Amino acid sequence: MAGMGVRDGKNFIAITTDNLTTMISFWRKIETVFPWVITLVCFLHQMNTCIGEICIYAPMKKIISQCSRIVKFFNGSHYTLGAKTCLKTNCESHWYALILHTVSAKSSCSPLQTICCCPDATGEQKTGYLL
Repeated sequence: MAGMGVRDGKNFIAITTDNLTTMISFWRKIETVFPWVITLVCFLHQMNTCIGEICIYAPMKKIISQCSRIVKFFNGSHYTLGAKTCLKTNCESHWYALILHTVSAKSSCSPLQTICCCPDATGEQKTGYLL
């Protein structure tokens, strides 16, 4: 704490960190010097770890891959049908990546319906085009 410019911990009530081995060691040291300080695990770090485990599950990998394909299609397409061309696919955090996938895939819903439900795409109308 001296390295952070904090002389003592009397003004601290709680400390929140991630759950790495080095942080667990830090908690033990803090609790021995300042027994009143509450040490907490960061909820978002825990969620990221949990979601990371979910993301390695094969069916979830398939869903994420499909979402990425949808987003990449609209980002690379000249025919966007009003879809945003700056949709997000991946980032460092599993938690945030899933949120970005969800929002990006959801914003592609209307253009996807327009493409997939048009008579040419569904085969309801004979147009002479090869699909």
